[in-house]
Parts: sequence; structure tokens; C-alpha cells
Amino acid sequence: MRSAEQIKKDIIVKAGLDAEYRSRLLDNPREAVSEVVGAALSDGLDVRVHVESPDCYHLALPQTRRLSTDQLAAAAGGISAYDYGPNW
Repeated sequence: MRSAEQIKKDIIVKAGLDAEYRSRLLDNPREAVSEVVGAALSDGLDVRVHVESPDCYHLALPQTRRLSTDQLAAAAGGISAYDYGPNW
């Protein structure tokens, strides 16, 4: 299974090599990303694509490592946070 970072790299490379894909990525990011992932994205996932310019640089910070209510409940039931994978 590819990591989130590898998927991101694959999307960037594909967008750089395929102008039609890049256009689809900008017009409908969820559909274009799911094409690279090879599966439909969950309904709650918001996908946004930004294009850098010479005078604008985008920096995405990783999510904080806080547990959701469901994850806390699962942990109380004996499930480890590691069961959620590296991006929980």
C-alpha cells in the first residue's frame, strides 16, 4: 500500500506530465485524486488543489496527532492508536 506522501508525489508527477490530468485535477480534485488512488475517496474527505506562482508559495502542515472521540472510545476498548495507521 502506498503512503500518503507517495500518492501526493504520484499526483504531482502525473499532473506535470499530463496536461489533461492537470486540468481535471484543478476542475474536479476529488475525481482526479481518486483516479490515482485507484478507489473512491470517502465522502467526508475535502480535497483542495492550489497552484504556486512565482510570488506565492503554499505550505501544507501535517495534521495534529489528537485522537477523535471515536478513536478515544476505541482506545478505551483496547484498540491501539497504531491500528489507525501512520496518519491517524
